[in-house]
Amino acid sequence: MMPEEFDVERELRRALHPVDPTKDFSAQFVARRPVAFWKRPVGRLAIAASLIVFLLVPAGVMEERARERRRGEKARDELITALHITGKTLQKTRQRVVRQLNRRGSI
Repeated sequence: MMPEEFDVERELRRALHPVDPTKDFSAQFVARRPVAFWKRPVGRLAIAASLIVFLLVPAGVMEERARERRRGEKARDELITALHITGKTLQKTRQRVVRQLNRRGSI
């Protein structure tokens, strides 16, 4: 083995050796304990924003579905109107053809 590896290992052991805590370690630990996420102002803001998103997204989806349904109904109505017009036009054309054929005596 190389001597550099021994130095690294020795340095790691020295750095990681156990150390007795100071007398006021518990008090310092409790004082530095993190505040719960929802008790911090940023946490409250994040929760409020999440709730708003969870309420608005479904409303937006429902509105888009209603808009799509209205477009479909309008297209259906336009198609029915177009079919009625086409039917009337075909009926008039058929009547003209029949009249012409009757005049010629072909029927």
